Amino acid sequence: MDIKFHEGDFVENNDGRVGYISAICQCDECCKRGFYEPKIEYTDGSEDYITNISVKNIPLNYKQIGIQKFSAEEHYKNKMLAFELESKIYENKYNELLNLLRKVNSELSEDEFYEKLNVLLKKTRNK
Repeated sequence: MDIKFHEGDFVENNDGRVGYISAICQCDECCKRGFYEPKIEYTDGSEDYITNISVKNIPLNYKQIGIQKFSAEEHYKNKMLAFELESKIYENKYNELLNLLRKVNSELSEDEFYEKLNVLLKKTRNK
């Protein structure tokens, strides 16, 4: 999810508290991470930060930041799509391995089989 933060942006969290982004951190740690933490000041006087870890859960914790509106439903929909994509990747790898096993029975020597199996396993670990 590509979320843009700007100083002055309106914020409403899921508890109904409203406020605005009062500052965006520019410290060395934020520079190293590549994520600049916005500081939120709520109208009730409390403050909060959106960290590089909590940014992943924005749709669960906020209704709106700036002009960007979020919903938990959209968050779970995106998670489901990512899960389905990952499942297809593993299904393809499983089918590739299964085809390799079928092939070994017919044409590969044992050494060729283990060589191809190692290549396939390395591909699987890298993704």
